[in-house]
Amino acid sequence: MKIEQLETFRWVARLGSFTKAAARQNATQSTVSTRIAELEHSLGARLLDRSRRQVRLTPKGRDLLSYADAILALVAEARLTVGDPAALTGGLRVGVAELVALTWLPAMVSTFHEACPRIQLDLEIGLTDVVLERLVAGEIDVGIVGLSHAPPDGFAATPIGETAFGFLAAPSMALPAPPLDPAALKDVPIISLGPGAEVARLQDDWFRAGRVAPQRFNSSSSIEISAGLARAGLGVALLPVAYFASDLERGSLVRLAVEPPPPPVRFFALHAPGGASTLASRLAEIARRSARASSWRAAR
Repeated sequence: MKIEQLETFRWVARLGSFTKAAARQNATQSTVSTRIAELEHSLGARLLDRSRRQVRLTPKGRDLLSYADAILALVAEARLTVGDPAALTGGLRVGVAELVALTWLPAMVSTFHEACPRIQLDLEIGLTDVVLERLVAGEIDVGIVGLSHAPPDGFAATPIGETAFGFLAAPSMALPAPPLDPAALKDVPIISLGPGAEVARLQDDWFRAGRVAPQRFNSSSSIEISAGLARAGLGVALLPVAYFASDLERGSLVRLAVEPPPPPVRFFALHAPGGASTLASRLAEIARRSARASSWRAAR
């Protein structure tokens, strides 16, 4: 039994495909097939059911997967603890929420590259639901997202921090008198991100708590676009308050006094257990420190 065989087995088990596992490991499909065949031969057990379109674990394969995860995690930990982190090679695929990318992501990447200069970080910026879907599918190794609910089960979750969101609008926009509850804002144009965004879920929950639904929507694909529409007086947008602090200071946006105030969004670095978990944990800790050193304000 060899480490590369266990790594290949874990990726086939996670992705349910020899082809996807080969792509993930930058190997040929024949190499993946050979490693699995050799592993099965050495153990004298069939580990994978290949009779269906998606490869599935056999009972013996499920037993081995827990051992493989533990063994690969220990190997990665040994390499980081005993070896020189600067000599480590490989890569991590990281999915990141937009607000992180706009604030402290560059500091996180710089700090990580100082610690592990030969580890390549492949970054994907996306909506929370997309990042979580890709994490569950094994298509990324780490997801750094904001959540208004508990992190999903089955993943290690490192708390990163939290940031307040508020309803912002142009000072010239005609609005009912405060305090503004969901019923007072239901007929006001609402600038909303796509349904896969956590801020959209937070906004929907706020209106749902008041048993009303907004009647007018202007859709947006990013918080920067949402803010631009709000500055132009085209609606009210639920936005991260600290990031738009300069707009609030200049008076180009005002924060509405709403009841109840939206809860803060908590950010986590999520990763699955397994061979890359120690390296992912190192990245998560660097993310936590980078976020705490940041004011979450725009760099402008």
